[in-house]
Amino acid sequence: MASMNPSGVRIFQSPTEEKLYNIFMKDLGDEYQVYYGRRWHDKKINRDPNIECDFIITKPDSGILVLEVKGGRWERRDGYWYCNGEYAEDDNPFDQVIKIKSSLINLLKLNAPASIDYFPLHEVVCLPESRFNDNDISDLTDVLTNAELSYTKEWIESCMQYCIQRSFPTVTNSLMLDHIKRSLMHDHATKLNEILDSCENDLIYLTNDELQLDNNLKNMKRLTIRGCAGTGKTIMALRQVKRLATKKEIKNILFTCFNEELGKWLESQTQSIKDKCTTMPFLRFCEKQAIEGKMIDADLPDEVKNAKYWEEVPGYFSLVNEDKNISFDAVVVDEGQIFRKEWWFILESLLKNKNSYKYIFFDDYQRIYSECENLIPGADNCFELKINIRNTSNIHKHTIKFLPKGDLPECNNIAGEKVKLGLYADKFEMKKLLQKIFHKLFIEGRLKPEDVIILTPKNSRSDLEENEKLGKYKLVQKETKANDAIRYTTIQKFRGMERKVIILTEMDGYIEDFTNLYYMGSSRAKTLLILMMCSDVDLDILKELEINAELFDDWL
Repeated sequence: MASMNPSGVRIFQSPTEEKLYNIFMKDLGDEYQVYYGRRWHDKKINRDPNIECDFIITKPDSGILVLEVKGGRWERRDGYWYCNGEYAEDDNPFDQVIKIKSSLINLLKLNAPASIDYFPLHEVVCLPESRFNDNDISDLTDVLTNAELSYTKEWIESCMQYCIQRSFPTVTNSLMLDHIKRSLMHDHATKLNEILDSCENDLIYLTNDELQLDNNLKNMKRLTIRGCAGTGKTIMALRQVKRLATKKEIKNILFTCFNEELGKWLESQTQSIKDKCTTMPFLRFCEKQAIEGKMIDADLPDEVKNAKYWEEVPGYFSLVNEDKNISFDAVVVDEGQIFRKEWWFILESLLKNKNSYKYIFFDDYQRIYSECENLIPGADNCFELKINIRNTSNIHKHTIKFLPKGDLPECNNIAGEKVKLGLYADKFEMKKLLQKIFHKLFIEGRLKPEDVIILTPKNSRSDLEENEKLGKYKLVQKETKANDAIRYTTIQKFRGMERKVIILTEMDGYIEDFTNLYYMGSSRAKTLLILMMCSDVDLDILKELEINAELFDDWL
């Protein structure tokens, strides 16, 4: 079955076009791409620059057919064309198809890849309700008449062969076919990247509006702030750090968190105030001071630093600081729910006095495993952030599906794209689905790979592999802007971060703490969330996820 663009057309310009659309879809093979009703504006044409082409058919390693379709009974008398007995002065299909072919060449040459300097095109006229003897039309271009409808595939193949012979040695390759698809679909459909960009811009406006709340905090020196994922905690924390740095009486600030990746991002955002602000994950900060105090070997590689090592690092720092006496005018903590009881004693000891600033930001719902027991100073009398300003409302409603019912954040009024949901049986099916998703996002949707990240709850047990090729794209674990690389990482490592598009996969029935990990992973998506669930996932969970989601069968 041919791939039809657009697919599922319900309204046609004429019954004749509908008939051919269905014949092409049914009779042509999977290798064919058929474009119907394409329109574009050709600035090189002074008269009637708005072009419409009934059908364009492409095939790999072959050619491009431009088809003009006319219903009715056509005949030629004395060199003039008549339709249903009436003179067709301005409706000559043979003149029209030549004009369309010329204009299509103009369109395809715009922004064409440098390696493409010629397009193998051939024009075809379709008169499926007319009959001709071969001698009647021997001087014309290829014509599909009523007689050819019973063997359309063979007839199209013969036209392709003629196109190849005429254009030798040039044939269609994957680069050319991708360019044709982008060129023909762009003027007729809004691309996914444009939709997501619009949603993201709306969310940015909401974020700036929401951050006016910090006007209430300017004179408060000690404050604990709670908010679910997406309520602006990290942005608020960053804003407070930058505001504190403007105060003359404040000489130094510690801005800390738990997640390594979040720490690096926060450090990049505070470069302009680095003379006043030390920005670093808490355990890395303690380790740095312990190394400088000769309590830890500076040459110890990261791969041998196990859980026991990191448990001991804060204690080493405390011993070192008895002599160094490091202190700060302000301490700002993000991801407070991960911090242990003994860490809070260390942070409190780092404040110069009781009038020093201390801001703590946390999210009770992002606790996993032993973090559920962590107590947070000031949590009983905290400031609440109530509105989700990261995720579109369609994503927000999915992220909170499994949270305890109660004081949940409100969603904003940016609806956005529906969450996409699909099932796979095994790792091979999962990777085939990923290839289809990549095509949908990057080829059809015009998104950049850097807009997308794949999240998994699994680390060493993951079926995703470094540098594994899925189609034309490879999987990588580190951040990259390469056009052929898609990053993947664990939900835990990406905690506190966000991305325009999140693909959440490997969520099977054997994941410990499934609901919290689902919340943490799904809430990273700003404008599009794609859920790939293993078929062994709990049926009750699956039924809940299907509500208000678009299934892969309808999306891909």
